[in-house]
Amino acid sequence: MCFGGRSKDDGSAARSRDLDRLIRQDEKRMSKEVKLLLLGAGESGKSTVLKQMKLIYAQGFSKNEKLEWKPVVFNNIVQSFRLIQDAMTEMQIEFSNPENEASNTPTSIARIALRICRTDGRM
Repeated sequence: MCFGGRSKDDGSAARSRDLDRLIRQDEKRMSKEVKLLLLGAGESGKSTVLKQMKLIYAQGFSKNEKLEWKPVVFNNIVQSFRLIQDAMTEMQIEFSNPENEASNTPTSIARIALRICRTDGRM
């Protein structure tokens, strides 16, 4: 130490080393990140692709996310049953098993959909 200078081993050097280490860690983490730009018109499936990527490469959906989507899934099941029922009526297609005719009421369809979408958050 001459001319009143500071030693290089003071707190600023340690801070600099810590910052360098943090920068290297951040660069390493960011090099593993994949960024994807999804372009397309509305209703073209961008959100669907993103959800599929999340399911495949991430941890999936949280319990809260599953519970948020539960009414949508339930509604889709009921609507699909009704569409099939209407198409069968229009095309005059009968059930191969007559006992299934009793399950063709809106109440029965809702009961079936409720069984599919259990109340414990699982689907």
